[in-house]
Amino acid sequence: MQFTLTFLSIVLGVLSGGLFWADEESLKFLQEIDKRIYRPVDNGLKDLSITITHSLFKNHPTFGPIQAQFYFKAGEKKSQKLILQGLEQLPEDIKKVSSQVVHLENQALQFFQSYSRELIGKNFEEKLNDYEQITLKRDVDYDRLLMVPKTGSSLKKYFLSQTLVCQNFRILSIETVNLNGTQTQSKFTYQEVNGKILIDKVESRVSSEQASYRYEYQTLNEVILIRKILGKATNGSSFEIEFTNTKVNEGLKDDIFED
Repeated sequence: MQFTLTFLSIVLGVLSGGLFWADEESLKFLQEIDKRIYRPVDNGLKDLSITITHSLFKNHPTFGPIQAQFYFKAGEKKSQKLILQGLEQLPEDIKKVSSQVVHLENQALQFFQSYSRELIGKNFEEKLNDYEQITLKRDVDYDRLLMVPKTGSSLKKYFLSQTLVCQNFRILSIETVNLNGTQTQSKFTYQEVNGKILIDKVESRVSSEQASYRYEYQTLNEVILIRKILGKATNGSSFEIEFTNTKVNEGLKDDIFED
């Protein structure tokens, strides 16, 4: 159930894009939410090298195994690089059909880029830029933040709008209006580390479909990073994303990011 990639991206603060409209109260509210989220780049992450594998591409009977190597370096000018590995090992009959190879490469890049962005996060200003409207409605028990992605945003490919249901500046659930008019609800539970929150579990429902996603973490050089995401749906399907060969703050060379 690929739609949850977008939900998790919002919570982890990994959005990017253009201009938006929001009143001052809505922006301050969203900023308070953002302050409570653990983000590696705000907690000592200077550079990172990590391998990402997804069971869809690792165990695919035709295409697998495909994985990604991700590099990141913080600083005034952040550098990131994602390299797909395994395309060169595709069966010859698939290599002959260039459209199949391009489609597979684009699909793999979309998956791995989503997860690589989750690893590091972006700051408050960057995360707002994919939205054209952000509106806050205060209530006695819950606060509701309506977020409408701008035309041309990558998020617009997935949904029309999302409403963040919050309590004490913590996102309890996200209600999504999908492109086909259906509605999805995702509920979040968290771990807390030094006053900051990390996603522990997400439970999503769209129509009669349900899925759950559990996060596992690793700590290297005092930086907390995702180690594994385990997904399971009520129809019996499941997936696993693993982050391995992790190297944190070991001094990546600039030439790694050169083409």
